[in-house]
Amino acid sequence: GYVTASQDTTFGGNVFANGDFGAYHEHFNHVPPQVAPALCWTTWSPRIECAGSKRVYEHLLEYMASFIEQYGRAGLPTFSYTHMLLTHGNIALAKVLDASMPRLLQRMLDAAHGSDRGLLLVLMGDHGPAEPFLRKLPLMSFVVSRALVLDRPDGTEALRALRTNQARLTSHFDVRKTVFDLVGMADPLEPARSSPGRSLLRALPSNRTCADAA
Repeated sequence: GYVTASQDTTFGGNVFANGDFGAYHEHFNHVPPQVAPALCWTTWSPRIECAGSKRVYEHLLEYMASFIEQYGRAGLPTFSYTHMLLTHGNIALAKVLDASMPRLLQRMLDAAHGSDRGLLLVLMGDHGPAEPFLRKLPLMSFVVSRALVLDRPDGTEALRALRTNQARLTSHFDVRKTVFDLVGMADPLEPARSSPGRSLLRALPSNRTCADAA
């Protein structure tokens, strides 16, 4: 299993906020206790609220990096999800992240280079502007350790597929499929709930359409 953490700038949006974890309950060896809303930071107003000498999102990003590093040194695999609403109402606020995000990414890459464990880092927006464009994906970037891919029996082909898919139509559904593929797990929601997602470790069709991807 994976040691799991979730960070969110608003309590309501956290995928792990619900104490029963929905369909994922059975996939935890030890289900975390339900989180009380009073224990969570919220940053709705203003969106760049400070907590001490740093902005809230900086605390969350640093916690995520520290979480992965600490458990990595103990030889334990981790999964961490960080959700930030900084740009939810104003896309221009993305520039506020410019100083912090490169430092975080470099810190995680440096830690991965010094470890024999692989790293998968997904940086993405959950959706574009509000309706009618809610289903548009403005950004999706994968950073994958070469070793994590090349250690697979089909590693060479998988690495080639990742490069090919940079120019193919992708969706957030593909992220889910790719993560399960990388860790060698079957999707626990299938076949009861099928997904249009495709693993990015296999070349996507060049003629893939929005209907195919969603």
